[in-house]
Amino acid sequence: MTPVTGITCKNCGSTAVVKFGKYKNTQQYYYKDCKRKFKNDSCEFHKKVPTNYVMLALEMHDAGNSINTIRNFLKLMHGYYPSKSTVWNWITKRE
Repeated sequence: MTPVTGITCKNCGSTAVVKFGKYKNTQQYYYKDCKRKFKNDSCEFHKKVPTNYVMLALEMHDAGNSINTIRNFLKLMHGYYPSKSTVWNWITKRE
């Protein structure tokens, strides 16, 4: 396990971080103090889609856009084209 600098824990504020292998080609890290694993990107742990994509889709839905319009916009702006059921699940989970 290799020590890492410049990363702090969101939960405990610790900087005692080490690399902890890879999962699906994404570097995993481990906090020694609070014993949590994490990845240093914009996605939540075990989530494949960045939170800002989901929030954008929900805002567009609230503005009255259809699911297909949301999907096409995400593809155009971010190169991510979710299925209709994925977008629908985002919408229904929040309600």
